[in-house]
Amino acid sequence: MSGLKTIKILINISKICIIYEVNFMTNEERLKKVFISVIDEDNEWDSLTHVQLTIAIEREFNIKFKTAEIIGINSFGDFLFLIKQKVEI
Repeated sequence: MSGLKTIKILINISKICIIYEVNFMTNEERLKKVFISVIDEDNEWDSLTHVQLTIAIEREFNIKFKTAEIIGINSFGDFLFLIKQKVEI
C-alpha cells in the first residue's frame, strides 16, 4: 500500500472516530476521555492541571467557562454539571 493511500485511510478512520464521539458518546464518557488525556497516574490535580483540564474540556465540548465557574470547579462532577448546563442550552 502506498504512503498516500495509508494516510487517506487514517484520515477517514479519524473522521469516523470523531463522528462516533460526538454522536454516540455520552458527555460523561467524553469528559473521562479528556481527564485521561490530561491527568496521568503520577499527575496530581494542581493549578496547572486545572488550567489544562479547563482548556481541553472547552475544546472537546466547544464551550467556554466563565472565570467564576472555573474557580468553583473542584471535581469531575463539577465539570460534568457545568458541561450538561452548557451543552443542553
